[in-house]
Amino acid sequence: RIGGDEFGLIIKKVSQKENILKEIEKIKGTVKNPFIIENQKIYIFINIGISFYPKDGKTKEELIAAAEAALKESKKIGSNTFEIYNPLMKKENFEFLTLENELRNAVKNEEFRLFFQPIVELRTGKIVGAEALLRWFSPKRGLVSPLTFIPILEETSLIHEVGNFVFYEAAKYAKKWEKSGIYISVNISPSQVVLGNLLETAIKSTEFFSLDPSRLVIELTETVLMENLNKSKEEIERLNRYGIKMFIDDFGTGYSSLSYLKNLPFYAVKIDRSFIKDIPEDEDDIKISKAIINLAHSLDKKVVAEGIETKEQFEYMKALDCDFGQGYLFSKPVSPEEFDKLLRSKTVG
Repeated sequence: RIGGDEFGLIIKKVSQKENILKEIEKIKGTVKNPFIIENQKIYIFINIGISFYPKDGKTKEELIAAAEAALKESKKIGSNTFEIYNPLMKKENFEFLTLENELRNAVKNEEFRLFFQPIVELRTGKIVGAEALLRWFSPKRGLVSPLTFIPILEETSLIHEVGNFVFYEAAKYAKKWEKSGIYISVNISPSQVVLGNLLETAIKSTEFFSLDPSRLVIELTETVLMENLNKSKEEIERLNRYGIKMFIDDFGTGYSSLSYLKNLPFYAVKIDRSFIKDIPEDEDDIKISKAIINLAHSLDKKVVAEGIETKEQFEYMKALDCDFGQGYLFSKPVSPEEFDKLLRSKTVG
C-alpha cells in the first residue's frame, strides 16, 4: 500500500504492452463482482498507471513517480482505465507539483482575492446579487487564470482550505453590502460536497459576521449534483433549512435526467453561456433557452442567464421572461472596491 487508496504491484518478466494487458485484465477481474455490505451491492472501479524498469526508472522512487504520473493521466480519461508512462507525463507532473507548491504558499501568504460579477434583474436593471469568483495574484506569475489553478486545488486537499476562505470572504462582503439587499453566490466543488462540512462552514461564517443566511447562495453544477446525488441532496436540504439558497449552475450542459429537479430544494437555474452566446442568430439556442425558462417557471423556480454580452441578447432574454442576467454587458468580474461603485450606481447595463 503506497498511501490512501493507492497500491503498488511489481510484476516480473513483463516487458511488452501486449503482456501487460493480460495482467491488467487479471487485476480488473479481482474487483469485477460487487461486494455485499449490509445487503447493499458496492462496486469498485480502478485506475492503473504503469511504468517499466529500466526504461522509466532505475530506482523504486523513479518507477513509482512514473507510475503515479501515468495514473494521474488515467484518471483524466475515466474509471477503469489505464495509462502507460511516457516522458511527456513527467513534465506535466513536474509542472503540476510546482503549481501545487506555489498554491500552498499562496494560501499562507494570502494571495487569493474574491472578485464579484453582478447578477441583474432584467426587468429593472437592478443589481440583486453577485457571483464570488476566486482570483490568484501570484508574485511570480501575476494574475493566474482560474482555468490553471482551480483544477489543481480540486485535485488536492487545498480545495477545502481555499473553499473555507471563499465562504468567509463571501460572508464578509455580503455583510458589508447587506443594506443594499443583495446576496453573494459561491461555487462549490465536488470534493466539498463529498466531505459534507458545507453546513458547518456556512454556520461558522454567517455567525462570525452576524449575517442573515439568506444573503448567501451556493452554486452547484448538474454534474456535481448527479455524481454525488445522495450526498448532494442531504447537504442541500440541510443548507436550505438553515436559510441558504441553491442555484443549479451551467444548466443544460450536464446530465439529461431531470428527475432531480423535483427532488431538490433549489431556488434558481443558471442557463449556461453556451446557449446565450449565439443569440439572436441561432434559433435553436433561443428555443432551448425558452424551454429551460418555461420548465423552471413551471416548477416555481427563477432563471439566471449567464454570458449576456450584447443588448440584443439582453432584450431577447427579457422577452423570453428570464428573471435575471449576468455577463459582460452589465460588468466583468471586478474587485470589491469597484463593486462598491456599481452598487452606488443602482443599475447597470
